[in-house]
Amino acid sequence: MRFDFSHTPKPPPEFHPAQSLGGFETLEKAESDRRTLVSLLHGGNAAQQRLAEIISRCQRGARCHSAACPVCGRQFRMRFAGHLAELIANDDADWWAVTLVPPDRTYPLGGLRQFSPSQFKDRIRKQLERSVLADAAVVFGIDFAVQIFSQPNKAPIWRPHVYKLMRGHSTESIHAALDHYYYPPGPRTPRPIHCRMIDKKTILRVTSYAFKCKFNIRSQICGVDRNRDTHKRPLEPIHLLEIAPLLHQWGFSGRYLLRGFCRTSDTSGKTTLHIDDGISEFVRIASGQ
Repeated sequence: MRFDFSHTPKPPPEFHPAQSLGGFETLEKAESDRRTLVSLLHGGNAAQQRLAEIISRCQRGARCHSAACPVCGRQFRMRFAGHLAELIANDDADWWAVTLVPPDRTYPLGGLRQFSPSQFKDRIRKQLERSVLADAAVVFGIDFAVQIFSQPNKAPIWRPHVYKLMRGHSTESIHAALDHYYYPPGPRTPRPIHCRMIDKKTILRVTSYAFKCKFNIRSQICGVDRNRDTHKRPLEPIHLLEIAPLLHQWGFSGRYLLRGFCRTSDTSGKTTLHIDDGISEFVRIASGQ
């Protein structure tokens, strides 16, 4: 289902990332990133230049609402993370954070336009429906990374992946449902699935991680214990030029999925989002604009 987080009220202070989450990006940093991106896009192709014009006009009181805009992305994340953090913190059930890295969904640099977020979300939804996890309430966001390999004969690739928040179940049931059938390990993806129970004391950091607007390059390195690890650094301009128009095309709603939630509307057009179990209800009002 879709829920318009962009037009919800600001979360209460204790669940507002800008007020209660250390390290959350400031408006000043987002504005600086927006100007940098606009400058970069102005030097690109026709589609990139058109996007530059859209984002360059973004200002207080007249936001562009582009999913490629760092300022609008920050506003969306504040509401997405804040409202979901409040929901989960006040829910009696345990919740799990699950990272899924599909081994068979990689794209060469310059080929990310082949990726379909709607097909990707539908695939994961069907995997859940066919498993013992079918009754779980789930929210997830689609994340991206550029993976660089230590072997010189392996070209860098785009890696779409998922950070999922799931209600109930256990580490064992999640792995049993998804591990080898859907997410077998391989040379490029030695750890395609990872899950842990969420500590609700850190829920705001967890929900802010579930939908990101900044992505990284991940390079394989060998740690001091000789185990493989990854080093992260920000995307380079060539990567930003490729992904920014796609983020704009997909929109914010194109990169997240809510499953096991309900939305009800009153006569004024205001909607309420709650967990679809008839018991736990998240009373957060979103304007019907």
